[in-house]
Amino acid sequence: MVSETKDKTAKKPKTPTIPVRVRLVETQIDMLSIMRDHADKPLVYWEHPDGGEAMLGIGEAIRIETSGESRLHDAATAVRDVLDRLDLGGAPDDAPAPVVLGGFSFGDSIAGHAWREFAPCRFVLAETTYLFRLGRAWCFETDYREEFHAAEDNVEANGASSEPAEESDKSWDSRVRRSLARIDAGDLDKIVLSRSVSHQDPDFDLLAALDRMRTNRTSCATFCVKPAETAFFGSTPEMLLHTEGNQLKTQAMAGTIAHGIDPADERDRMNALRTSAKDRREHQAVVGFLKNTLEGICTVMITDPEPAVVRYPEAMHLRTRIHSRLRAPAEPLELAALIHPTPAVCGVPQDRASQLLADEERARGWYTGSVGWIDADGTSSLSVALRSALLSDGEVTMWAGAGIVSGSDPAAEREEVELKLNAVRAHLTAAGDQECNEA
Repeated sequence: MVSETKDKTAKKPKTPTIPVRVRLVETQIDMLSIMRDHADKPLVYWEHPDGGEAMLGIGEAIRIETSGESRLHDAATAVRDVLDRLDLGGAPDDAPAPVVLGGFSFGDSIAGHAWREFAPCRFVLAETTYLFRLGRAWCFETDYREEFHAAEDNVEANGASSEPAEESDKSWDSRVRRSLARIDAGDLDKIVLSRSVSHQDPDFDLLAALDRMRTNRTSCATFCVKPAETAFFGSTPEMLLHTEGNQLKTQAMAGTIAHGIDPADERDRMNALRTSAKDRREHQAVVGFLKNTLEGICTVMITDPEPAVVRYPEAMHLRTRIHSRLRAPAEPLELAALIHPTPAVCGVPQDRASQLLADEERARGWYTGSVGWIDADGTSSLSVALRSALLSDGEVTMWAGAGIVSGSDPAAEREEVELKLNAVRAHLTAAGDQECNEA
């Protein structure tokens, strides 16, 4: 019999290490071709063609799922624990750090049957991970299995088994006008409203759509999170954050205008966007929020002196880059918890805008949340999940939004939403290739 004293001082068993095999593979590998060969498994794909990076996680060695107000903090702790326990054995000295892949939703919880396979925050250490960087491709493999699960069942937890009907143009215009009334009354400074559209396509080819996106949107991060039967995918232009060492990069992207019909019209539109009082108000709300939030944790902060006009296939946007140096080390998901959701996807004040969106909008799920990766060295890249869609039960649902500030016009904001929806719609079938190439 073990004595009481001995029992109190007994050592806890050591947390097991996670053995990972690392090997260099062929330089020319195609992540989507590999995905097609493993379509029956959970998959997470992320690729940034212009950045020269691509990643694919196949299967789930460790799945981390969290929910509620502390979901990002809880996930940050769990992700760091996993990454700290990785044992790469005899890996080559020049091998990159292994990664976890995943993302999180706009809100603390998710409603709706279509999102049944998605936790509010979900990251995985895959059984097999392919990583392409700096012209070389690597493969990480592990036989280890473990699960960290701190998220309730999505459908039952939210009491929702079906989605409300799509919003009509009349309903959208009315919602914009109500938002403007709240802004005029001083309840809000800004709110970002979103709309969704759906269509049935039982023969939808997800990998072909992803291939068109990465080909036509090389300056964007093309992604897909597929836990089982459903898949959230898209090609987003907006970075939430990038960390490397004590460096933190983020950006404000808000303010939108359509492309011109010829070079002269394009230049005129770019100038109109730069000088638009309405778009500058919308943009400055994001810049101000990010600067005020980061001042408390950063020693140096450098921002673009003026927002630049950046061009993407569907539209042009105002962008301000922010580079900063952290006072102390911080986990990427802890930093994400500080700045998500930014006024670019939510509003000002954040709490009031969030509550209104929860009350009035169709469930966003992971749309305007984030997708990306975190590696064992603390380097990370998390993108805002825009220009995206959910594939569930043969139905593709797309989302897009627009920032409402004083001076917004319901019809103009509706046109902006259509511009952004077309960025996804044009890539869903081969028939959209010509439109994509002309953009």
